[in-house]
Amino acid sequence: MAMELDEALVFLGDFGRYQTLIYLLICLAGQVPSAWHMLGISFLGAVPGHHCKVPAGEQLEETVPKVTGDNGEEYSKCFKYVNITVDNETMPCDEGWNYDQTYYGNTVATEWDLVCEKDASVDLSQTIFMLGVMVGSLLFGQLSDRFGRRYVFFLSLWAQVAFGVGAAFTGNLYAFIAVRFFVGVIEQGVDITSYVMVTEMFSPSRRAFAGILLTLFWASGIMSLSGIAYLLRDWRHLQLAITLPSLLTIPLWWIIPESARWLISRGRVHEAETILQKIARFNKVDLPDGVLTEDSRPHRFSLSGFEGRNFYFCHGSIVLKLCRPWCMLLWGIQRNTRVQKSVAFWNLRISMSLNRLTAASTNAKSLKICDNAILYTFICDVLILMFWLFTKCQSVISLSKSTCKTQVLLREKISVHITRTWQVSPFRHILDKGPPSSNDPSPSSHVQAPTLDSKSPAGLQTAYVSDTEVEMRDEGATATLPTQPVGDYGVSEKKGRVYTIWHLFRTPQIRRISLVMIFTWFVNSLVYYGLSLNTDSLAGNPYLNFFLSGAVEIPAYIVSTAVVTWFGRRIPLCVFHVAGGIACIVTAFIPQTTESGVDLSALIISTAMLGKFGIAGSYAIVFLYATELFPTVTRNLGVGMSSFSSRVGGILAPIIMYLEKFAAWAPMVIFGGLSVIAGLCVLVLHETLGKKQPQTIDEVEGTQ
Repeated sequence: MAMELDEALVFLGDFGRYQTLIYLLICLAGQVPSAWHMLGISFLGAVPGHHCKVPAGEQLEETVPKVTGDNGEEYSKCFKYVNITVDNETMPCDEGWNYDQTYYGNTVATEWDLVCEKDASVDLSQTIFMLGVMVGSLLFGQLSDRFGRRYVFFLSLWAQVAFGVGAAFTGNLYAFIAVRFFVGVIEQGVDITSYVMVTEMFSPSRRAFAGILLTLFWASGIMSLSGIAYLLRDWRHLQLAITLPSLLTIPLWWIIPESARWLISRGRVHEAETILQKIARFNKVDLPDGVLTEDSRPHRFSLSGFEGRNFYFCHGSIVLKLCRPWCMLLWGIQRNTRVQKSVAFWNLRISMSLNRLTAASTNAKSLKICDNAILYTFICDVLILMFWLFTKCQSVISLSKSTCKTQVLLREKISVHITRTWQVSPFRHILDKGPPSSNDPSPSSHVQAPTLDSKSPAGLQTAYVSDTEVEMRDEGATATLPTQPVGDYGVSEKKGRVYTIWHLFRTPQIRRISLVMIFTWFVNSLVYYGLSLNTDSLAGNPYLNFFLSGAVEIPAYIVSTAVVTWFGRRIPLCVFHVAGGIACIVTAFIPQTTESGVDLSALIISTAMLGKFGIAGSYAIVFLYATELFPTVTRNLGVGMSSFSSRVGGILAPIIMYLEKFAAWAPMVIFGGLSVIAGLCVLVLHETLGKKQPQTIDEVEGTQ
């Protein structure tokens, strides 16, 4: 019984006991600490009420003048009297400050007096932290694709412990900001890989549900942070408390497996099957050996199923070494046009066999492709690569090859499972004989040790491909992409076209989608982090306000998930944005008390939480909407650009919050106004519910 990976996951039970256990462990280990570190500055750097330090033996009224602020008359925070008997002249605080410890104890701000002329320091530290988050988002996605989800996840967790503990023992502001920057970088290694790991555990039908549940753990992290901060009023103790629990994940290294989907993408199918068998035993499901089909192997899957192509796969692994130095290849091409065609052809076909997105369309009668072959082209004398015999080692290389007229550019990073590699000189045959003919029924076990030969490198190539020589039209290699899309990889029916950011703005419809999504993601992140980090400015208990800001996200995620199923993406996204934005604007202009003295704190908190509800709900929808709007050929580019803009929003959020020093209403009005504008912009887009996802830009341009 053979099946695809997604079929095997369904067969094992999408939310079986094993998957549920691993899911909970990853979410608890990854999402909860991520929320702690992302929003911890709300308590680590909280700025309590303060005024100039009163000298011993003097009264507050005699030392600090009163001023009229946003909350009425209050003591000045930054000035004191020079001599109260002489014209009430004031001067900046020169002996330090007294801090109100009703809610906060020792914070970064109180320890290093980050107030008055230094009052931008805390917001600056969070901006630098979010800059680190941006760097991490660009870095760890690639690292997890290359080295595996599990390695990156755990190494990031433990590196976060090291830097988090370091932050707790910093002795000055600059060291604190620097260490927090690296905490922000590494936080993305935890956040991104945990999200990818839990979604890759399930079949497509359950993947969205798994992603939504994961956001609930993030919200739980926000709520638990308020409780921890309430109990630990010293910022150093709090920093240790949100960092050290990650050490408890060390035993999970032997419990949480690597992503089976990632293993298959790297050609390590047997390891993936071992994991599936482990899941089957835990879930008490009988899973046959060799459950994964050959189609689960990406490089084979992408090359199978094309008419007119007969692929012969060798079970052994060899290395094809073209020529060293490059001048020898040129010498062979000048002397033999047959070699020119064969070298170009073989170079192209082997390269493309390793690239899951492309395949040549020459009229070959049959093609012998070695299963784990690697093509190495030596371009100059200084580039000399030596290979030693390995047993089941893994090599990750990059291919970038232009071939004849079409200049096909192969940039896909590939991973090859080498079972046997030999060091060969420029004048050695790789095989005793050429590949078998297309009618040869013998098993593909003909790979033998290399033997010495006195032929030139060009002659070596001719000998090797003599049985696979094909006539190429127009005296060159003609290469196009397959005429049909390859599985889920979305290969276009057109020529191998490289899409860039420029393609997101060239045509009207795709330009409209790109601009609206980039702006919407930017606003989502700006407002979300602005509201999350601004709870201390609301009336009432800051710990309770912070807890409520996390709690309100849970119903927001649940409601948004339900409404997109019934009402689509466009209108709900608009409603969440506009409603949340209006709530923010209203919050900015509600006074603390009425003229008759009625306290309006509860109303202020309620409208602020309604704003947080709206922006959290829109956040849940915009991810889904963006992936459905962009066509397959530019989907990664579009979502990547949108995600980048959201990081910019996160960086700017603390800066917008700082405007509160000049006008208390400014941050909420900016957050609310931008949210309303973003919601209205969404209306220019089309609905995607129940519609087929576009594959090409032309399909998007045809959308009304």
